[in-house]
Amino acid sequence: MPGVVASGAVLYLQCWSNQKAGPIFVAAYTPVQPICVTILGFYFLGEALYLGSLYGAALVFTGLYLVIWGQMEGRRINRVPVSSSAPVKPCPSLSEPLLGYCNP
Repeated sequence: MPGVVASGAVLYLQCWSNQKAGPIFVAAYTPVQPICVTILGFYFLGEALYLGSLYGAALVFTGLYLVIWGQMEGRRINRVPVSSSAPVKPCPSLSEPLLGYCNP
């Protein structure tokens, strides 16, 4: 029964964060769940914690930081006006979708 409640809570939180922040953040935080389970198992159940697990956790958190940093940089770049004289409109090219906006 506790597993059902925990799974329901996780599903609710994922749907809520998807609505608030978008699917990239939900996908980025998904690998954090096994890390939390490992840490809680170490503290409450006395399970063994290995050095490889700590390295893996550090890599996951580094990747999470880079995803969040990239999202913030993308938002910062898109807020900067390209030019005050030319109107800004969406780029028609699909080959460079990450640039956001460009001049005509």
